[in-house]
Amino acid sequence: MENTIFKPFPNPYIKGKQVWKTIQRIDNVVLLEVDNSWEVCVLVQAPATVIMGNSVEAKERLPSSESWGKSGWTFSGAGISKEEAFEKAQEKLHEIVERERAKKEEKELDNGENCSRVP
Repeated sequence: MENTIFKPFPNPYIKGKQVWKTIQRIDNVVLLEVDNSWEVCVLVQAPATVIMGNSVEAKERLPSSESWGKSGWTFSGAGISKEEAFEKAQEKLHEIVERERAKKEEKELDNGENCSRVP
């Protein structure tokens, strides 16, 4: 998947009657506004595939419902103002960006990248 070109996550993203609007994106982490809430998601790079005989191109997509709490979080005004919910979502965005960057650096080190060879 290293050389695969993924179709970027759309803005806005529309599914049924719901519309997600990208407010901020850093690397593969997005802050989205949907209805009266905010979502922070780690975008998934889905490889090209064939579904029921139809080709589907490689694309970025939202994490699955099963990944919520690990790769996706919702912040709503339940008990707090919409502004406070937005602030919490922004904090989570930056926390997750740092986590994802650390995971990427660790993976690169495990693969021997960033290591200089000594003759």
